[in-house]
Amino acid sequence: MKRSKAVLLGLFAIALLGGEANAQAGAAPATGTPGTPAGAQKPAPSSAPIGVTAPKLPAPNQGPALAPVAPIAGDAAFRAMTDQFIDGVYFRYNPSLATLAGDHRYDSQLEDFSLGSVGGYADALQTFRYRLGGVKADTLSADNRLDLAVLKSGVDRLIYVRSRLTQLQLYPQFYSRTLVNAIYPLATDSSRPAEERLRSLNARLKQVPGMLREAMARLTPKPPRERLVAAQRDCSLIRMLLEKGIPEQFAGVKDEKLQAEFRQNNALAQQAITEFQHALISRSSWPPGSYNIGAEPLQRLLAIDAMLDLPAADLLAVAEAEVKRIQGEMDRIAAKLAPGQSLRQAISLGSAYHPERSQLESAYRATLASAKQFLVQRSLLDAGNLPLPEVQLTPEWIRSLGSRFPGVVRLNGFQPQVGAPTFFLAFGPTISDAQMQLELSRHDYGTLTWLALHDVYPGEYVRRAAAARSRVRTLFGSRTGAEGWDDYAASLMQEAGYLPPALAKTTDEPDRLRFQFSLLRQQLLRASLMSTALASQIKDLDVRPGTLYFEDRAYLGIGVDQFLNYIMDDPLCFADTLGRLQIQKLKADYRKAQGANYSERKFNDTVLQYMGVPIPLIRKALLGDNSGAAL
Repeated sequence: MKRSKAVLLGLFAIALLGGEANAQAGAAPATGTPGTPAGAQKPAPSSAPIGVTAPKLPAPNQGPALAPVAPIAGDAAFRAMTDQFIDGVYFRYNPSLATLAGDHRYDSQLEDFSLGSVGGYADALQTFRYRLGGVKADTLSADNRLDLAVLKSGVDRLIYVRSRLTQLQLYPQFYSRTLVNAIYPLATDSSRPAEERLRSLNARLKQVPGMLREAMARLTPKPPRERLVAAQRDCSLIRMLLEKGIPEQFAGVKDEKLQAEFRQNNALAQQAITEFQHALISRSSWPPGSYNIGAEPLQRLLAIDAMLDLPAADLLAVAEAEVKRIQGEMDRIAAKLAPGQSLRQAISLGSAYHPERSQLESAYRATLASAKQFLVQRSLLDAGNLPLPEVQLTPEWIRSLGSRFPGVVRLNGFQPQVGAPTFFLAFGPTISDAQMQLELSRHDYGTLTWLALHDVYPGEYVRRAAAARSRVRTLFGSRTGAEGWDDYAASLMQEAGYLPPALAKTTDEPDRLRFQFSLLRQQLLRASLMSTALASQIKDLDVRPGTLYFEDRAYLGIGVDQFLNYIMDDPLCFADTLGRLQIQKLKADYRKAQGANYSERKFNDTVLQYMGVPIPLIRKALLGDNSGAAL
């Protein structure tokens, strides 16, 4: 989980309540900015300290009064309407997401969570969704018809997360992650001048106190306690980032006036974050609320994102069957490598088979290069002429953030937000010997290979390049349709017999078995995540019963913070596994329909061109109206 998904639980990267590009979708722009309707007045900023109770959101209504929908026909009219929505509503109400998407017109703005702005965004979403109903699909090209379906689904998801799942009221981490979304890309985008980025950062830091005052006003009096505690820890890390990491990134800027403004705005932002943190602490002693959204809302979310109408209980049965399948394959390998040991005892069999520290970067570079070559030689996929990502150690200031901001910050794996294609390794010059050994055990050859395949060739890196042909699919695409490809791509290479260079040179059977065992462990982690996420909603499991449920399937522990980040705070955290299962089912059905004419290359290239499209629509495109069940 896209971005990257971690290779071990401490490295999972799944965004909060949204897709990759729209992980934090739903925030609003500063009132009176270009996102505000013409003539609107910006309310006077409140000087009350953060934590003072303010009016909560009004009860949901039926949305704005809407005139009869005007018909929209033809590709040009549809594209114009879509661009107007993205530029005039989505990016202006979500300036941090605009920055993440590479649109820098809103770099000086920060999300605004005031009542007026939140209500204005909600009305704008509902108005646009209503207008989409007037688009005449039969006048559009095939690509634009798919974009229309994706756009409807994406806007429905934004509306549902904000209204039904009460994102702003129950998820304090939403606000801390919004801050990281706003700050981190401005510090890491080496493709743009540092002075330009520092000016934008200054403007955003100046708005942090107001944003956090409104955030505290939006939170319900009783969010789940451990979410509050987790958000407090996030605040500590963000303050550390602003104290040291961010200033270091802009130390080379020579403009002293700009630097003085930065120091002043940075200090004000840190003070506001401290106040927000204290306000969260004051609420964390209250009785906790519920962590789960429930089976029915989860099914609704799946119907919106994945166009899947399978009951949650049936989906849980699918997940449990996948867990058992993978465990069975691992059992057979463990019986050869460690006779007499249970799978639980043998779960770390592959961890000791890893490169030496001095060889780690070169092992990743060689694996990425050989994976790309393997794709060509086996004619599995057209990966284009994408350059190999640069492999480098994760900078120390980024490592200090830990794995607490999976929507944007990646300690390990492909980095989509740092300019040139880059692949980080979670090491640094100050790492201790004990930590070094732990990190090396997380980079055994199986894990190393899975991460390279999942994140780069032929996974996320290739998938992002394919999706870039459609702005709509990049921003609003189905998570299962996108992240599912990454998981499927890694499995595809595994099934095709790919071996990294270190394994291709050896005939040692135990080494190859340990490698296969470690690859399967990655699949088991993700399948266990899917099973646990579904069971948590269906059975209303609390944090600790949920962690035990996961450990009983994955045979690896999971911390409370990880459980909150990757399961309870992200109802679609299993999008990659669910998507993989759907793509594998589609391939089996397509192969059967094609018979002797089946082409692996043609299937993979076709699916890749549909990235971000819900998989049931891809089924229809490949198999016709009577395409059968998606799972």
